[in-house]
Amino acid sequence: MYYLPILPVTSYQLLITSYQSMRFGFQVSITKTLNEVIKRAVERNCQTLQIFTRNPRRWVEPREFPSQEIKRFQADLKKANITPLIVHLPYLPNLATLDKKLFIKSVEILISDLQQAANLGATYVIAHTGSHLGNGLKQGIRQVVKAVNIALSAVDNEVILLLENQAGAGTEIGYDFSHLKEIIENVTKTSRVGICFDICHAFAAGYELSDIKGVNKTIELFDTLIGIEKLKVIHANDSKAKLGAKIDRHAHIGMGKIGLAGFSAIVNHTWLRDTPVILETPIITIEDDVRNLKVIKSLVK
Repeated sequence: MYYLPILPVTSYQLLITSYQSMRFGFQVSITKTLNEVIKRAVERNCQTLQIFTRNPRRWVEPREFPSQEIKRFQADLKKANITPLIVHLPYLPNLATLDKKLFIKSVEILISDLQQAANLGATYVIAHTGSHLGNGLKQGIRQVVKAVNIALSAVDNEVILLLENQAGAGTEIGYDFSHLKEIIENVTKTSRVGICFDICHAFAAGYELSDIKGVNKTIELFDTLIGIEKLKVIHANDSKAKLGAKIDRHAHIGMGKIGLAGFSAIVNHTWLRDTPVILETPIITIEDDVRNLKVIKSLVK
């Protein structure tokens, strides 16, 4: 049974405001046609949408779609009032690697997805920062900066690249806000770079998000180091792992260590009211998505 408890009002809600503009959506896979993506998005009541342009776990080329199919896709998105469209980079690229072949391959995919995103009418491309694989944090950060600069120089369009914060497992970089700050400060085209804030990753990395006080402190720190205007998209997922565990294990909204109080504080925070939210919760059936969406929307005041 999935319960929706009524959360008590606390004094910390002085920092919270009411709004109706936060948009929620899901990652929807492309199996055959873009039209099928729209159907699945509408079934899930998506207000925003995230897609991969190719198989996210294989080194394959992006899907190629006829121009007429893309036009219909864009028209259907507009008709369904689904915006923004977001493209997520596959999981295999590593922008922080010193391995020359892997680095080139990773940058090529980033370039390809930035181009494909523009073709599809997407606003953002989300990329993981990667792992330094034992070569050191500073060197890893330099490689990410290099990769971003190459890609943005090669692709001159209006698509904004979003770097996703990580959980901190192994040699991952980007789990600390200071890493992301350093990357953005050293990118040439800073106006085309922002952050995708993953809730589970941040919690696993040690940022308290399970109550209003912790959420306020975390968001204020993000604003101090990076600037809240750089936070463009939120990935919403509860955490099976405890605070600071550095383990990326997603859970259904309200059924993990973050809990409903934490998500209530996030979706009602005045600085996040216009930020699109993509749910990346575990899914076996469409009912899982519908249930998670119902839960998180019920928290919006």
